[in-house]
Amino acid sequence: MIKNYFKNAFRNLWKRKGNSFLNITGLAIGIACAGLIFLWVEDEISFDQFNTKNKWIYNIRENQKYDSYIATFDATPAPLAPAMLSEIPGIANTCRIGGNSAQLISIGNKSIYASGSYVDASLFDMFSFPFVQGKAATSFSQLYSLVITETAAKKFFGNEENVIGKSVRMNNKQDYVISGVIKDIPRNSSLRFEWVAPFKIWYNQNSFAQYWGNNCLSTFVELKPNVSPASITKLLTGFIQKRERMSNAEPFLFSMNDWHLRNQFDNGKQTGGGAIEYVHLFSIIAWIILLIACINFMNLATARSEKRAKEVGVRKVLGAVKQNLIFQFISEALLMSFMAAVLAVIIIALALPSFNSLVQKNLSLELTKPIHIIALLVITLLSGLIAGSYPSLYLSSFNPVFVLKGLKLKTGSVEIIRKGLVILQFSVSIILIISTVIIFQQIQHVKNRNLGFNKNNLLEFTTNDEFNKNYEPIKQELLNSGVIENLALSDYAALYGGNNGDGLVWAGKPANSSVLISNRSVSPGFFSTYGIKILEGRDFVESDSVTSKKTSVIITQSLEKLMGAGTAIGKTMHYRGDTSGTEAVVVGVVNDFIYGNMYGKPDPVTFYCAYNPSATQMYVHLKPTDGVEDALQKIESVIKKYNPSYPVTYQFVDDQFNKMFLNEALISKLSRVFAALAIFISCLGLFGLAAYTAERSTKEIGVRKVLGASVAGITTLLSADFLKLIVISCVIAFPLAWWIIHNWLQNYKYRIDISWWVFFAAGFAAIMIALITISFQSIKAAIANPVKSLRTE
Repeated sequence: MIKNYFKNAFRNLWKRKGNSFLNITGLAIGIACAGLIFLWVEDEISFDQFNTKNKWIYNIRENQKYDSYIATFDATPAPLAPAMLSEIPGIANTCRIGGNSAQLISIGNKSIYASGSYVDASLFDMFSFPFVQGKAATSFSQLYSLVITETAAKKFFGNEENVIGKSVRMNNKQDYVISGVIKDIPRNSSLRFEWVAPFKIWYNQNSFAQYWGNNCLSTFVELKPNVSPASITKLLTGFIQKRERMSNAEPFLFSMNDWHLRNQFDNGKQTGGGAIEYVHLFSIIAWIILLIACINFMNLATARSEKRAKEVGVRKVLGAVKQNLIFQFISEALLMSFMAAVLAVIIIALALPSFNSLVQKNLSLELTKPIHIIALLVITLLSGLIAGSYPSLYLSSFNPVFVLKGLKLKTGSVEIIRKGLVILQFSVSIILIISTVIIFQQIQHVKNRNLGFNKNNLLEFTTNDEFNKNYEPIKQELLNSGVIENLALSDYAALYGGNNGDGLVWAGKPANSSVLISNRSVSPGFFSTYGIKILEGRDFVESDSVTSKKTSVIITQSLEKLMGAGTAIGKTMHYRGDTSGTEAVVVGVVNDFIYGNMYGKPDPVTFYCAYNPSATQMYVHLKPTDGVEDALQKIESVIKKYNPSYPVTYQFVDDQFNKMFLNEALISKLSRVFAALAIFISCLGLFGLAAYTAERSTKEIGVRKVLGASVAGITTLLSADFLKLIVISCVIAFPLAWWIIHNWLQNYKYRIDISWWVFFAAGFAAIMIALITISFQSIKAAIANPVKSLRTE
């Protein structure tokens, strides 16, 4: 019986192949869209799930309370991990990860920068990083050992099969022995590195790490089964203050399952925001687009109901019951849905490379995975059932007496529903158009705000000890080259956070006041290089860097305001608890500039003048010129001359700046794609309805033409009803779009005002797109020969 149903369904589809083509195309695009989003969502929610202990591993975060807010950090003091392991019974293991950086690895004459960290050996017990060479138990038996990934092994040693015991030199200083090779870390891992070395190396090199008041690394803990994370967090209250009286840090446990999906905090509380917001957003949009495709099916099926009325009447007279007819029409919908699914798989396979480039992932179709087959079947079945549900109920309800007597069917209610579905389609499309424009405006608004510095023609070079020793001759030769305006050193990448604390004290500061202040060490010329204006006082000079009881500092304008009325020039500061008598004297005030959070208000900054040893970056401001490549070659040749052992690495600061908006850029791009797909699928349905309307009005059009109606008049007549629906869609979509986008903008402290013209432009665009779609069929009908139209009368 089922075979006969599908056989009849196929025959009926073939008879109406034009209509079927529109339905299958729309459904295929909808299923392909849902399929691509499924692959993306699958990757997002699987982050860190390859770790077998993901349920019991937590990152230790800290809340620190300041005057106006509570800040959340993922940095903790080095002594915290061993103290927790020894004093808190519910903890099974701990691991510290510090010194995250790219280091120069030399193998013979080959030198390569590779990123890595210094870790406790417990890393390999807590996290699922399986060894392909060597053993976890003996990987750090020697101090200067190195565990590398498979890709790093190929990068260092080529195709050599066994690299255990081979030596590499790090930063041209110390030899390390390869003690293990692990499988490449999955792309959906929050922890990423090319090499790891024993934590003790980094700890011995950095004396500050021994202090409880210095938050300098990441701490991870593994809980024993059935231990409540809330109970451990409760035990951590005051845990640091017992060792460091002046600390205001309150540590807490942050689950591995939330590291990627729910990693946003506001005023010390987890908001539930993060990648999960994008997962929800685009999952909803994908289902909406699939629903739009199903609506096309419903509309076209019910619009052509008159052509199938006699078929239904004859079947009922011959004994067919309503359930059989419903099953017949559902079979047609399911058959069409499965055809669409086949086409959708082809579309996904063709679109996947471009989609991967868009979302910066390496997704694959993998139809052999059971979960992918199940997902495709579920989406296909749902599409078929949703698309075929209403048409099957409507068509099967025809009265055979009315049908076979040729009486006109009552279509009032179905016309209302059909128009309502068209309105729904275009309302969603208009909302997506408006959202796309507003999202783009918001991103541009932030990018174009007054940053407080000049990112154009600004380069950031990575420095090292050898570079810093030769900075003066490098500086002179670069200035003499004629291709740069200025250059300076810094101890942190200026666009990001940097070191900070609340220990600075000045005259008049309330005893209970706590202000988070960032600290930067820079060389003279930094402010002119970075494009920061000196508002009061002076720039640093070389003598400022000499260590003495009085240290010159330059502060930002926001810190000057905190220090009280009047100018801050000449005022002094010192660190709370410092008994050495060292004072910092304010010699200059600069404008506030944006760093770290591009949407928020920056914390105050104190700049110290420190020369070569502490620098990690050199900033170079190029002269405005078209010959950027020539300028870069000259700069590289000078640096190579004085720093021959290291490759020259640099970034343009405006590229760094743009990378800080990757999530927003992804939303903007996907919104544009989805808006275009929604409009396209809606227009497919509109095209089919317009064709049917023109076909149904063939004789009416012929009569009107004989009576002198113009092509423009007939086109307007056929288009008017559809355009009214688009106008109603605009009326519905505008307030909904405003509400949705207004709520989205509340996530950003620095945001745009919603402009009325965006709604007008979106509505106008929708009307014009619909008009173009309808006009093709309307004009075709209007220019047809009336003699042919009236021949049968």
